[in-house]
Amino acid sequence: MGTLQQLCGEAQALLTRANALLADEKASAVDKRRFPTISTYELALKCSNLFNLLDARGAISVTERVGMIGRIRNLAVGVAKVYAAQQTQ
Repeated sequence: MGTLQQLCGEAQALLTRANALLADEKASAVDKRRFPTISTYELALKCSNLFNLLDARGAISVTERVGMIGRIRNLAVGVAKVYAAQQTQ
């Protein structure tokens, strides 16, 4: 369970950094396009995969399950928004 929390934390930190970079008007368009969106998305997928493994083994309680699903979904949606914003610039 600790690994799942760590992976999701890493992905969330990258997503926060991406949002800050996109909001920064002083940052150049090149910097915004260079942000590792795909790597962040891969971390979100790893979180999802690890969650599914733990869930299949019954290692996650019902209340934890709901919270983790929401957290992983928010990561994926956030990465998609950052990617879309990069493509429009």
